[in-house]
Amino acid sequence: MIFNLVKNETDLGELHKLTESFFAQLDSVVSFDEIIFPEWYEAVFGRTGLGTKLEELFEVYKRLPEQQQRKVITAIQETNKVSDLCENNFGLKAVCLEKFPEEFQLPLKELFIYLWENALPFHKFQAHFSTGLNNYIDEFIARNGHIEVCPFCALESFYNFSGQSRIEIDHWLCKKQYPHLAVNFDNLVPIGHYCNPSPVKGDKDVLASLNKHQRAYYPYCKHDGISVVFNFLNEPTLTNEIKKGDWELVIKPNNPKDKDLVESWKNIFNIQQRYEGVISDNVFKLWESKFIKRFPEPANNLVVFRSNLLKFKETFDRKEQPLTLMYWAFLDYLIERASERYLEGLRCNFERLAESEKKLEGSH
Repeated sequence: MIFNLVKNETDLGELHKLTESFFAQLDSVVSFDEIIFPEWYEAVFGRTGLGTKLEELFEVYKRLPEQQQRKVITAIQETNKVSDLCENNFGLKAVCLEKFPEEFQLPLKELFIYLWENALPFHKFQAHFSTGLNNYIDEFIARNGHIEVCPFCALESFYNFSGQSRIEIDHWLCKKQYPHLAVNFDNLVPIGHYCNPSPVKGDKDVLASLNKHQRAYYPYCKHDGISVVFNFLNEPTLTNEIKKGDWELVIKPNNPKDKDLVESWKNIFNIQQRYEGVISDNVFKLWESKFIKRFPEPANNLVVFRSNLLKFKETFDRKEQPLTLMYWAFLDYLIERASERYLEGLRCNFERLAESEKKLEGSH
């Protein structure tokens, strides 16, 4: 909801296409040997364990009653339509692993976990298509304006440097509940280190919000973004400690039609709690020292002080600097809505700090 993300296509998606072709052929063949695989399959995976995993699933599928077979294929096909599921289109229903026939669950899970953990990073597969997960991440970053912050929270850096572990890749419909989407790149997206695991996204079912809302947030959905608004309900003085009830942080859609998407996004990533934590644990504690570094000479009146605050705000870039949204929100309050009494108190305090600094320098 912070950025309109662009999905980049990748030849790594050929692995998912292989599974689509496999399931599409199950009803038309009698034996596993009749399955037609892509021409590159044998050279790449011929001596790996992938064939065994596919054959095991094939045999279990063929033992299912015909009615169950049809339901299984429909469930796999519909659950892989991730964007439509999040948009709540066409009455599609996502089917998690535990809803499949019991005897089908284990071979289905083992096949797709093998595809994710072994086949996708397999050197022959990546060499054949001249790409890998690091290339996919680098292209994602480039296509999204060389973004340097996590695209989902904008609270952490987002760099994919050589010599360190790669940026994490999230399974939007989580791998634990939906392993059959493990190599579907419509369900995969690069994500920040802190956003991916619990207690943030973790194994949350992103579709759970459809119980309350019309749509669930999807990384590549189109939207008009959000506004983050900070307000003091009780403006502090220089001697009063800021308490939680003294302020509020409102996160709202720029367009009311996106309300369901924003609520879904906030729930998935614990946005309200994390953003409020940034305000209380970072902005309140550090903004003055950051401001003084930028403007060591104090303003001699409120007009200049407000101008300096605006210039200070302009030093933050939401695509390059983590925490920018919270600093913007706080500085907007100071520039646009703060009382003159509060601003004058801040300005005078900066004057005193500058004088103290000069005296300290003079003593040395």
